Amino acid sequence: MKLWEYVIHADKIFDLTRPEKVQAWWRELSWGPLGDWPVANNWRSNVLALRSLAARLKRRKLPRSRRPVSMKERVSEVDAIGRGYVGKMKRSLIYEQSSPQLPLSASNFKGVWNLPTYKLPEPMKLDAEGTKTIDRMAVDPFSDPGWWGSMLARATGNPASLWANDADVFWQLVFDSLFDENSFVPVFCGSCGDSLGTFTDGGRQKRRRETCKACQQRAWFKKQPVATRRAKWRKDDHKKQERKKGSKR
Repeated sequence: MKLWEYVIHADKIFDLTRPEKVQAWWRELSWGPLGDWPVANNWRSNVLALRSLAARLKRRKLPRSRRPVSMKERVSEVDAIGRGYVGKMKRSLIYEQSSPQLPLSASNFKGVWNLPTYKLPEPMKLDAEGTKTIDRMAVDPFSDPGWWGSMLARATGNPASLWANDADVFWQLVFDSLFDENSFVPVFCGSCGDSLGTFTDGGRQKRRRETCKACQQRAWFKKQPVATRRAKWRKDDHKKQERKKGSKR
């Protein structure tokens, strides 16, 4: 699933407009915020905007209890939420480099990506006089497959994390995955919510996939007759005992 699809999927289960349900969802995520992190005041309006945009742009049918409120006079306000988050992103040329002097080539060029940005604690000076400054910095969560589960992504005190500053980076990525069919935001397992990464082993961009291999195997296993399950348990236990014997030798 794309990130926006996974959030809509989680919304169907938890109702992400309710703070206590949001925190319950976070606790189940391997990349959720660390500690007892409060839900931002703008979280509910962001979820409602996502519902509205998903219904209109993707013709996504939502359960009756999750359908966006019909308010034509506020459509422009809802659309502005999505545009605002995507507008914070920085269009960047991405390529692998072993040294700063390595020239751009077909083998190391990875594409032009929308990178999310985070607000700097203080404006950064770009020249000695301080006439040129920036107040936002880009972060690349796509090049490193382990970024989503790392401390950087989960730590709420780091401004570059997913959840800092009212989950600013998170919502940029959600709306970018909705608006851009070729977005480099990783795909996610619809069952456990783990990130499945952005690229295949061959370097191609990953496409939609409903569940990860582990969840597929668990789902298959549950459908098997009891006798088949017991036989697999015995086989796995036998392999485990053999490995223990081998390690003692």
